Amino acid sequence: MIVCHCNVIDSSHIEQAIVEVHERTPAADVTLEQVFSQCGAKPDCGSCAEMITAMIEEIMAELGEKA
Repeated sequence: MIVCHCNVIDSSHIEQAIVEVHERTPAADVTLEQVFSQCGAKPDCGSCAEMITAMIEEIMAELGEKA
């Protein structure tokens, strides 16, 4: 499913980016900006920000970390 329509980034790429950011900096919070950077993109209209933030929280909870 496409999450970010401006940059055409799907949910699997977002999930992968969250995990990769977390693995690179496990002690730090994963941010929306880091996820976009990991995907090689920048936020544009921002309509996906709420969904990506929710994905960060969900994945970090699954990994046993805070978002």
